[in-house]
Order: sequence, then C-alpha cells, then structure tokens
Amino acid sequence: IMNETGLDRINISTTAEIINCIKLKNGKISTNMGIPKINWEEIPLSKECDTASLPIDGNPVATSMGNPHCTFFVDNLNNFSISEIGKKTEIHPLFPKRTNVQIAQVIDLETIKVKVWERGSGETLASGSSACAVTFAARRLNLIKDSIKIILDGGFVNVQCRNDGIWLSGNIKYVFSGKISSSFFDELE
Repeated sequence: IMNETGLDRINISTTAEIINCIKLKNGKISTNMGIPKINWEEIPLSKECDTASLPIDGNPVATSMGNPHCTFFVDNLNNFSISEIGKKTEIHPLFPKRTNVQIAQVIDLETIKVKVWERGSGETLASGSSACAVTFAARRLNLIKDSIKIILDGGFVNVQCRNDGIWLSGNIKYVFSGKISSSFFDELE
C-alpha cells in the first residue's frame, strides 16, 4: 500500500483495531501490533490462573496479541521439538480456542531465538504476532531489554515494547496481488 500510494505512514483498519504502520529510513516497515493482553479471560483461558506461569509442564507464559499465545522459555532450543510441544499445547484444555505456541531461548538481553507453532497450521518459519508475544512475555519476566532482535527460522525481526504497544519492524517482500469480488462482501451480510 505504501508503494502504491507513496505514503510513509498508513493505518490499517481491522475488526479488532487500527494498526499503525511506518516506513523507516532503512526501508523496513515498523508496525504497532497493539497492546498485549494478559488477563486470563482476555487470552482466553478456560480458568483463572497466573498467566506469567501457567499450570502446564514448563510453566509457560500466556499472552494475547489479538490471538492466544503460549511461550515456553528454555535454555537450549536444540533440546526441544516444537512439533511435539506445539501439537499437545495447541489443544491443551486450558486454551478453549486453542493457542499458538513458541519455544524461546534468550541469548542475551537483546536477542531471543524462537521456534513457532501456529494453531491450525503447525510449525512455521516465522510469525509476527508470535515474535511480539515472545518479546512481551520475556519482558514480563525481566529477561530482556525493551528493544530486541527475534531470530526465527525464516529470518529475524526487531521488536520494541513501548507504552503505546508492541512495535514489530522488519523487511517487507511483495508476495502476491489479487482481487476480491464484491459478491464476497455481499455474502458476509
């Protein structure tokens, strides 16, 4: 949209909120992914519990970025299988709407390596909402600074915790274009 309009700032209206996007001087895009939710009912969880230490083996952290996330912090990613952990955690009874799952290894105060399991899709190379959920969860546990690099199998992004939300910044690539028939919208009414 920025390329088409020549604008360096745009707002995208979603059913949940308006998302602010800014083109940075280095050509990357920074997007405000919103303010995370940590209340058990907003994630949602099936029962009240401490969302910073869920009653699941490994005591993961639950966060909502508009979709539910469950983050396990581990000492070494190589010792864990995202497929095994993701499959069973996605459908855990604590998550009535299922959940996205991340295994995260804090490298230092400014870097985290992450493996991602997306609900309904399985293991993925990257996820913006997962990168934000991991960053916020790590910040809640005082494991990192406010601005960090998230390394995913598909590349890396920068994430910053700010008062106005979690800002995700990274490279962009043109993937595809398409047209939606106006009759599609008629069917939604």
